[in-house]
Amino acid sequence: MPNEYDNRLITKLTIAMECFEDFHKNYEDQKIRKKYYLALDDVFDFLENANNDDFHEEYAKQWYQIYYDYNKRNINRREIRIEKLRKSFSYHFLKYILQTEENNSMEEIQSKISKYIVNDTMGEYNANVTLYYKNILEPQQYETFEKMVEFIRRELVRFYTNIIYVEKILAFMHEFNEKGAFPLDLSFLNRYLDTAMSEMILVQTKLFSNANTQKQDNFGFDYLKAFIARNSKDKNVNTLLGGKVREKIKKGKEKCKKLENIRNGMLAHYDVKTVQEGINDVVNLEDLKYMFDLSAELLEMLSLYYFERQSIFNLEMIEIHGFKKVFCQNFLIDNCMSTDLDRYLNLLRRNFIDLKNNDAQECGTGKQKECEK
Repeated sequence: MPNEYDNRLITKLTIAMECFEDFHKNYEDQKIRKKYYLALDDVFDFLENANNDDFHEEYAKQWYQIYYDYNKRNINRREIRIEKLRKSFSYHFLKYILQTEENNSMEEIQSKISKYIVNDTMGEYNANVTLYYKNILEPQQYETFEKMVEFIRRELVRFYTNIIYVEKILAFMHEFNEKGAFPLDLSFLNRYLDTAMSEMILVQTKLFSNANTQKQDNFGFDYLKAFIARNSKDKNVNTLLGGKVREKIKKGKEKCKKLENIRNGMLAHYDVKTVQEGINDVVNLEDLKYMFDLSAELLEMLSLYYFERQSIFNLEMIEIHGFKKVFCQNFLIDNCMSTDLDRYLNLLRRNFIDLKNNDAQECGTGKQKECEK
């Protein structure tokens, strides 16, 4: 016989299911969707404060178990947990409603429900994030801001790819410096190192250049920070961002002084004095890796949750891997067993080994002929 907890749960589930019948037939009506979410949240709040032993009837225990299975997972962000619970309960409601019907559109309906739940849940929680760009910037500036941060992200992914390739090439050269290398085998690799290092120096000096907001040039972190301040609905946005952004930009500019000397003397143009006297500044890979990490931190802060709050999937990936790995690194290279460069270097290794063996064989053959004489 149902007890008090069973009756209270079935009452709340009945209300939610009645709302769901309207929801799954009228997807586009935001008021109907909101009414359904409120009814579901009432079910979740009730189950949150209950235990399995509180229920007597098996059907009530089953609904509690559905809730508990998601609730026991280690999900730190509430919106991720709520989105998964809303979808799970909705799918069960849908199965119940369509169980006696001949319906071939189950997957189509389920897909539409999922899309609305994801978008609505993200929108609901985005509104509560103070530093979310749509809560800070004037609406007419959304698109410009999105293009700016996407541009920086693409530059950092290219930068990271160069770092990975340079590391692989340097390790290869170290390997063969000990054994002896054939100069012609390394000529392309040396050319790539020159080009990659030059490109990385140029990227960092641009990202940490002084902004010129009047002429709208010298785009970089300084410019992006000024753009946010100038187009913010809250004129205290710099206070909201805190002093960390300013300090990181300052640190980046200081680190870039050495890079700027190389850029100004040899890359952007040829400085006569530099050509005559040479460059004293030396940049190593560790300097550039440090600049990459600093740039990734700044992009995370100045993108105002644009990347993170695009989807539930992005939120989950950041929870697992962190912002830098998800958005600033090269996913394909990081998850590839063997890159195109690895395969090329392996060809060079085989070429070296074959030539070395051939030399040894020729040497042995020569000695044998001498002995025969």
